[in-house]
Amino acid sequence: MNAELKSSKFSKIVKTTVKTSQMGVGVHTQKDLTRYVRWPAYIRIQRQKALLQTRLKVPGAINQFHHPVSKNLNIEILNFAKKYIKETREERKVRITKMAETKTKIPAKASVISGINEVTNLIEKKKAKLVLIANDVDPIELVMWLPSLCHKMQIPYAIIRSKSELGALAGLKTCAVLAIDEIRSEDTAALRSITDKIAVEVNYEKTIKNHGGNTLSLRSQRKLPSVEKH
Repeated sequence: MNAELKSSKFSKIVKTTVKTSQMGVGVHTQKDLTRYVRWPAYIRIQRQKALLQTRLKVPGAINQFHHPVSKNLNIEILNFAKKYIKETREERKVRITKMAETKTKIPAKASVISGINEVTNLIEKKKAKLVLIANDVDPIELVMWLPSLCHKMQIPYAIIRSKSELGALAGLKTCAVLAIDEIRSEDTAALRSITDKIAVEVNYEKTIKNHGGNTLSLRSQRKLPSVEKH
């Protein structure tokens, strides 16, 4: 019985094939299968969004967020704002304990103000000394109008490179906008120096007129010379 099974054509489910050296029959080289990968939805969306922002004409009000302040000025502004970081729960607990022991009011230290509504009220009342806006807020409509409001109220503003950096100042993971309304006397000169540098880099009248995007693909760019001939 075993001999019959061995001789049967069904004895092996997977048959061994003899390696040949004929053209097109041997082992193929490994191909790059990147274009066959099914990417997650969030990756497809962010790629499509980046492509549309490159192809379509982007208004100046949105395009200015693609051009934040320089790296050196960004570091200088954040180092200055770290002096006004919000007090932690432990610091607040210590302050309240001292108030209870001494029975005197101890005001909280001057710190940054977060929240779009709170910052907007400070700008409208002209109480904000400096406004910091993140350039990667999504949707951008949340902060798109803030530079125009700051320009109208003559309040210096800067577009910072990351909302996570602003969030670290406010004790949050991310933060769209911050404002500094109270400045200690020893920091007045440092603030004046920063605002002067911002005035040089941030030119609202110019940036609001500079449109972005409107860039053709490589395929369309190659076709342009032949189209122009005709």
